[in-house]
Amino acid sequence: MLLDSSNEQVRIPNVIALVGLPARGKTYISHKLCRYLNWIGIKTKAFNVGEYRRKACNLEEEGEYEFFSPYNAKGQKIRDECARLAIEDLGRYLDNKEGEVAILDATNTTRQRRRLLVDYCRQKHHDPAFRVFFIESICDDPEIINSNISEVKINSPDYKGIMTEEQAKEDFLKRIENYKLQYEPLDEESDEDHSFIKVINAGKSFFVHNVNGHVQSRVVYFLMNIHLLPRSIYLTRHGESEYNRIGRLGGDSPLSENGLQYAQKLRGYFEEEELHDLRIWSSQKIRAAQTASTMRDLAAHVEYWKVLDEIDAGICEGLTYEDFEARYPKQFAERDKDKYHYRYPSGESYEDLVARLEPVIMELERQSNVLVVSHQAVLRCILAYFTNKNRDDLPYLKVPLHTVIKLTPKAYSCEVEMFKFDIEAVNTYREKPGTVPKENDNVANGTTQSVDVKLPLLLTQVLGRTMSEWVPTVPAVLRESKETVFEWRIPGEQVEFQDNRICYITNSLRVPGTVFLTNYRLRFEDDEDEYEGRRGFIFNIPLGCIAKVEKVGHSKTGNSEMYGLLIGCKDMRDVRFGCNPDIHSRRPLYEALLRLSFPSSKTEILNQFCGVYKKHFDRNSYEIDGWKLYDPRTEFKRMGIPNDQWVISNINSNYDLSETYPLAVAVPVAAEKKGIEFLIRVADFRSRQRIPVLCWHHPQSQAAITRSSQPLSGMTNRKSADDEDYLEMIMSANAECYSLSIYDARPLVNARLNRAKGGGYEEGYDQCGLKFLNIHNIHVVRDSLRKLRDVLFPKVDERNYFKLLDDSKWFHHLQSILEGSMEIVRDVELNKQSVLIHCSDGWDRTAQLSCLSMIQLDPYYRTIEGFAVLIEKEWCSFGHKFAQRYGHWEDKAGDAERSPIFVQFIDCVYQLLVQFEPFFEFTHELLIFILEELYSCRFGTFLYNSEKQRILENRCPKTTVSIWTYVLMNRKLFSNPGYHGLPLNERKVLYVNPSISMMKLFRDWHARYNPFIVSPQSAAMKLRNYDRSCGQYTLKEELMKEIE
Repeated sequence: MLLDSSNEQVRIPNVIALVGLPARGKTYISHKLCRYLNWIGIKTKAFNVGEYRRKACNLEEEGEYEFFSPYNAKGQKIRDECARLAIEDLGRYLDNKEGEVAILDATNTTRQRRRLLVDYCRQKHHDPAFRVFFIESICDDPEIINSNISEVKINSPDYKGIMTEEQAKEDFLKRIENYKLQYEPLDEESDEDHSFIKVINAGKSFFVHNVNGHVQSRVVYFLMNIHLLPRSIYLTRHGESEYNRIGRLGGDSPLSENGLQYAQKLRGYFEEEELHDLRIWSSQKIRAAQTASTMRDLAAHVEYWKVLDEIDAGICEGLTYEDFEARYPKQFAERDKDKYHYRYPSGESYEDLVARLEPVIMELERQSNVLVVSHQAVLRCILAYFTNKNRDDLPYLKVPLHTVIKLTPKAYSCEVEMFKFDIEAVNTYREKPGTVPKENDNVANGTTQSVDVKLPLLLTQVLGRTMSEWVPTVPAVLRESKETVFEWRIPGEQVEFQDNRICYITNSLRVPGTVFLTNYRLRFEDDEDEYEGRRGFIFNIPLGCIAKVEKVGHSKTGNSEMYGLLIGCKDMRDVRFGCNPDIHSRRPLYEALLRLSFPSSKTEILNQFCGVYKKHFDRNSYEIDGWKLYDPRTEFKRMGIPNDQWVISNINSNYDLSETYPLAVAVPVAAEKKGIEFLIRVADFRSRQRIPVLCWHHPQSQAAITRSSQPLSGMTNRKSADDEDYLEMIMSANAECYSLSIYDARPLVNARLNRAKGGGYEEGYDQCGLKFLNIHNIHVVRDSLRKLRDVLFPKVDERNYFKLLDDSKWFHHLQSILEGSMEIVRDVELNKQSVLIHCSDGWDRTAQLSCLSMIQLDPYYRTIEGFAVLIEKEWCSFGHKFAQRYGHWEDKAGDAERSPIFVQFIDCVYQLLVQFEPFFEFTHELLIFILEELYSCRFGTFLYNSEKQRILENRCPKTTVSIWTYVLMNRKLFSNPGYHGLPLNERKVLYVNPSISMMKLFRDWHARYNPFIVSPQSAAMKLRNYDRSCGQYTLKEELMKEIE
């Protein structure tokens, strides 16, 4: 039977034991970890052995540091007894179900002491046995050690008020030397059966070994996001808003006059603080953004996060408390009864807010000095985390307007300082009610009219069954005799979790069924009996495709709301499941989804399905290894490189020049002759050291397509003679080139804005022509695809469809890219000119333009193998940030760096297919397959952000399967039966028509999950027509052979 580790915090108690010498931050880690686990709902208690020792003896009497000598038998006996008492106390704590996690804060420096703990936790009378995880804090940085001693240890109960600071420091250093005499660090071989993490030099590096289960994964995730260095966190609400003045909830009103004054005063406060590394995070609400904007020039970074927006008051947004009580008296009373769990109708609860803010807490833990400009409810949650307040107190913490709260994390606590500004502001604080008002008091008095809030159907109504029919979630049981139940699994796939009391919910459907979670996907099957071996309703979501998992409703609201999960997918799907509130069946599914979809450590990432799939992939079943399909030197040779003008350079061997460039790059021979120092100077003048290099060479003329990043000219239009000489060398490598055409993908306005950040463009370069292509950035593209999604889901607005499609601007963005590629093709093919393409960093829009140009110019890239080589070359090897753009294994759905740039490119290829279908060996089915696997993370091709990360650091060719291996094994699935192949010595150039009137919505991708647009019947018809055309094409070939 497989253990359901997603629900382990209820079933398996966990003991977390600190290991390490004194002054290594163990108590700091213990306090923060205890606080974090309690904050996310895992009840935790820390047991500090030092406190037991202080109760047992007086160090003044025992002789300070000599007490800790391994040769002091009496001291050793007392310390062993204190450790035993602490271990027994934590055992009773867990056995009595008082909590789920116990932290043993001690040195635990010897293997004997650690073995004592492990043996105790495995004793039979513990039911179940405790799971043990060690955290070893290692530090050899004298600065950090001295800082810990000065700030923490001399103020500990052992010394405070007993010794002077110098005496305390001297004594403590001697104590450390005593511990060093018997210190045995954790070791991968000697402690092979232990689970542990080593935190090295306050989080500069980590070593993780044998992590087991959900709690340990969360602990590792947390530890890898904190540091022990001194810093402060500043919290402030926005200045007083117009809604504050009149007492209204939520909204998005601007600052009042008083609020504007506060924003200026706040700027003055931080000018005096002189924090050179200050980061400012603000909510996206107008009042917060106005407050933060006054300090933009004082901060290293200013970011506006939607996750910091105020709690969503739902239908109560804009009401005063008097309006709220008058219109919804029952809701108002419910809020007063349990403010933490109360959820505004169509809005949020404080519990939802805590879940929403967990990524913010993680970011705060890894930052230095940060100012958070947000709202009352949000700051209450953050303040409760850092001050260890419970859930009952959290909604009533005081966070007044026009006040800065300064938090300084310490080892044993968090120092809180409040700075009240002398600027008038309303008081928005409401005291915790002393008594709960009766539901009908107001109605009985005749002062208001009761208005019931309409809420969703009950789960029992949806499924047509009573709650007594619900049974607890059952973990998946895999027995050999029942293996056929899971015939749908692919090699290496294992069922990790299942629940057969789930309801899939859409606007028009309520489908009861079973959810399976494997190490690869989420699968839903309805409860209908099989018909001819098929079920009626089945769908799959690869785990890599899951962008976010949100809880909907709450069990404590009983029958008033729907209770379940909302799963947002990266491929436009939103999937909602209903769960049973009576037995809290949502939590196991939620925890399992988080655990499987968002690994919390590098160790877990390495154990993702892509690695398992490789181990089960039949090596004998394929002739070509997709990882070997693209070899840069072979591809350069196909283009006639090296030659008299171009050479393959070793300038980036070991990725020394640019970490985001491939190992092998081609540069002009003249540049190579000038030496490596010259090329380094050129690279230093380009963003990310992405020097202009060759992408494609014309087979007849000497015209070349090159790519790079923007020059770093800055606001002063700084020049680089080396960069200008290098571009002249590119031009001179083409005897027919009279001017190097530089295509800057950006709008001119954006390029000018980049100058303010140190970037720029080639203004005033001799013998260079500069053209801006007006292709918008990642943020605009992301918003455009989101609007396109709203056009297609959940239903199409038939009357306004074309208007809404145009408003999304999706076709307009495709048009600008296709227009740019067409200009490049004309320049290279007809004018025989060499070109340079770049955007900002040269890994998004640059790749789109270079690829689309080469597809039109070179028939090889229109074959299946050639298209694979093109993607490997221009996207994978040149550092398109696949992991960041598509959020592989990250629970950060709102990450501003995510953007569907590669999806946009594939859509452009689809438009070429629409216009020139006979000239492509592959069909749009290959494009769909590539996009599906881009999200699924089954193959290693699209993992990580660069060739260096993929090939060198994570060894993907050894540990994963290439997508091209699968494509070439199954090429018939993607082949175009009407393909007009050309002899090798012939070349057909395509000239795309970029008019929007020629474009066609890529429905089979964008709308494939809308059954009203792409129905199963239409898909079946397409398949039948494809089979028929394949048959006709084969017959034609046979007849031609007979005639010959």
